[in-house]
Amino acid sequence: MSSTQPQYVQDRYGFSHEAFYSLLNDSATDCNALCGAGNQTCFKNCVVKNKQLINTMRNYIIDTNRKETTFPHL
Repeated sequence: MSSTQPQYVQDRYGFSHEAFYSLLNDSATDCNALCGAGNQTCFKNCVVKNKQLINTMRNYIIDTNRKETTFPHL
């Protein structure tokens, strides 16, 4: 019986899906602590905002890498 390691999926900018979901999982833990047990509306809003923030950070990384590749003097 052979075991297989989960494939490490990474986009061309070095931002892995594992990193994204790890950040999202950490933010969900933080949101749970912030909102308290049972406050689903607060929790959902918090996770959505954090997901948007994570995507913004990823887009910044992509944009920065693109500028460094295209315009190395900037």
